[in-house]
Amino acid sequence: MMGGPIRRLVFAAALSASASAQFPILDSVVPRGGQRGTEIDVVLRGKKLGGARALLFGPGGIEVLSLEAVKDDQLSVRLAIAADAELGPRAVWVRTAAGLTNLHTFHVGALAEFGEVEPNGTMEEAQAIGLEVTLNGVAENEDVDYFAFEGHQGDLISIEIEGQRLGDRLFDPAVALFDAAGFALASRDDSALGRQDPSLSIVIPADGRYVIQVRESAYRGAGDCRYRLHVGRFPRPLATLPLGGRPGEELSVRLLAEEGDLGEMTVRVPELRAKGGWVPHGIAPLAFVSETGEAPSPGWLRVVDLDNVLEVEPNDALAGATPFSVPTALNGVLETVGDVDRYVFETKKGQKVEIVAFARRLRTPVDVVLMVQEMDGKTIANNDDDGGPDGRISFNPPHDGQFQVVVVDHLRRGGPAFAYRVEVAPVRPSVSVGIGGERKQVAIPQGGRVSVNLAVTRNSFGGPVAVSIEGLPAGVTATIPELPKGVAQVPVLFEATADAQSAHALCEVRAAHTDPEKGIKGGLREDIELVLGRNKVVFWAHSIDRLPIAVCDPAPFRVRVETPKVPLVRNGLLPVEVIVERDEGFEGPVALKLAYLPPGVNANRQQEVPADSDRARFSLSAGGDARLGTWQMLVSAEAETPGGRVRVASLHFPIEIENQFVRFEVQPVAVDRGEVAEMFVEVKQLDGFRGKATVQLVGLPHEVSSEAQVLDAETETLVFPLLTGDASPVGKHTTLQFQAHFALEGGEVLQALAAAELRIQKPAPAPAPAKPVVVEAAAKVKPKKTRPPTRLEKLRSEHAARAAGRDKPKKDSKAEPEQVTKEGGQV
Repeated sequence: MMGGPIRRLVFAAALSASASAQFPILDSVVPRGGQRGTEIDVVLRGKKLGGARALLFGPGGIEVLSLEAVKDDQLSVRLAIAADAELGPRAVWVRTAAGLTNLHTFHVGALAEFGEVEPNGTMEEAQAIGLEVTLNGVAENEDVDYFAFEGHQGDLISIEIEGQRLGDRLFDPAVALFDAAGFALASRDDSALGRQDPSLSIVIPADGRYVIQVRESAYRGAGDCRYRLHVGRFPRPLATLPLGGRPGEELSVRLLAEEGDLGEMTVRVPELRAKGGWVPHGIAPLAFVSETGEAPSPGWLRVVDLDNVLEVEPNDALAGATPFSVPTALNGVLETVGDVDRYVFETKKGQKVEIVAFARRLRTPVDVVLMVQEMDGKTIANNDDDGGPDGRISFNPPHDGQFQVVVVDHLRRGGPAFAYRVEVAPVRPSVSVGIGGERKQVAIPQGGRVSVNLAVTRNSFGGPVAVSIEGLPAGVTATIPELPKGVAQVPVLFEATADAQSAHALCEVRAAHTDPEKGIKGGLREDIELVLGRNKVVFWAHSIDRLPIAVCDPAPFRVRVETPKVPLVRNGLLPVEVIVERDEGFEGPVALKLAYLPPGVNANRQQEVPADSDRARFSLSAGGDARLGTWQMLVSAEAETPGGRVRVASLHFPIEIENQFVRFEVQPVAVDRGEVAEMFVEVKQLDGFRGKATVQLVGLPHEVSSEAQVLDAETETLVFPLLTGDASPVGKHTTLQFQAHFALEGGEVLQALAAAELRIQKPAPAPAPAKPVVVEAAAKVKPKKTRPPTRLEKLRSEHAARAAGRDKPKKDSKAEPEQVTKEGGQV
């Protein structure tokens, strides 16, 4: 590989593409970053990149000086990295004529960049390097790379490797440091700070040659196991004390490392922004800067409006427990093996609090176990993990008085950097927004529309939420329905005018309770998965808090929906007609998808319109618990074009969900095979019934037939004749279903009514001739007891009575009635 300062880079994406039809894709990156304050020629490789127009970088000091499409799968770009650019990864997308590629990352470093030079597979062949450098290399299968530098006694040297955090693939690098005699001074595999990526710091014991070894931990490397090895005198704290603060405040922190305290520094608590890679919600990166340099990757701080309380040792016994009052944040270090930290507070019965640990989310090694104890040491609540190694307890005090909060490590480990933070405060309602679907970026055709589902997460409240988007490109608008209580997804419709210029932006997404007095608000936070392990376990991701949006070339097709003119009733079906309009010259198939379904509504959400057709039909099915009201829906469509796969959307169209018009109550019916039976139905009219309906009994067994009946607003019962044949199957049949077709002004409404049960049985055999019975004259015949009529017999009698009443001739009210005596004489 080429040595010397790096001047050419190749981008690589860990995300795979669909095999055939593809959106523009960014595929590979080598090496994976550059030094700030320099200009770099960059080569980007992928698919459908020939129509590239620009690069979209996450915020932070990278400028594109030039861009050239060498061929459809390769771009040549020159970048300028600002001298004051923050260190760490930047999200990057390519904007093409057809849309935006997947996200990838480009890493900004502080040190001079060099490439690995082969052969360097033995300590004797170790590549000579200086300090304050970044080495870009590859850990091939069974490969070991060595790098040698001259060390001076007393120097604190830090070594950090970025491998897994580059997001290329599942990669577990290992690093070790050897002296000139070949003795290992230190070695690391994983770390809490870098997860699979290790780091180490060591004080050089004597002047001389020192050798760094880099390999894949199990010697199972590959051509895309790329790494960035940072070597220098930069500080490498692993944690701080305290581990958080109020946004914007000046905070004095102790820098903690394996070798002990690295001193104190005053920092300004950063704002909550998704910078620095995979950032948990509510946490911000903190740069570590000293006279000897800046750490290649940041530390992490919890940002929240709470006072800090630092543990006061010794506090492993009740007598020394550190006191605090609610609300507050407890900060401490489990400094030794078996260390226990205790805190005590006073509260009132029923004053609920959330006790939440932060350790692994802040990249410290502690696996916190939380306990709440009475003052006599009796444990009344405890928790180890809460969807991760950090514990959480929802505590409702059973009485007035004092309680202890106890913090230990799950394996009773400890050390100088085993820092933790525990927040004790009443529940704070909050809201956040995520991006639904596989594609986490928005590409809007000029003069067209596209839809994106945003997922809203409510914490400790259930009210309505309004979502807004700010910073849209010129000529772009967004239509966002309000989210009612209990609804978690909203279909957002983006539209670009025909004269909107090709452009891109990172847009802020905000969400808030519709009542401003509640003070509940939040924003976008999405983790873009980059590296997955077995069972789709996420090993690395990149967090974004802005929605990438681009305006691209017009699409050669559009989609529209014929708005239904009748409601969708519970337990009913509703057809939705969709029309595809193609430009002249575009003849490809178009895939359709219902972008959103209201709560309780189901459908086959995907359809394809063949090249020789221009329409399709979706059938919406509402369950008995479908949410009533008017819901805004839309249809998304996509097709393959010469520039890549393109997606468009219809306008919003309303669906009115109403309660069912009627309800049926029906009893099981039994019949001998070959005979005729009647199934009586009791009709319950519900609010909203209108018009007439034809009711059919479907799902009948073989050789069983019935007749449709007419239902109107006056109907109380219906009778369905059931004709069985000699071949009708014997047994219990539960597939019968009543379906009502209501003819309304705007069309037909189909409602599925009650299910029914039919039992078909073999006819009883003919009875044997009866023996003559001799009745003694003196015998008294007891009268037989009569049983009360069954509900079915009552319904039959009532139906017969009503039928008889309808058959009587009506009297003519205008004719003179004749009065007749009982003997038939005329009066």
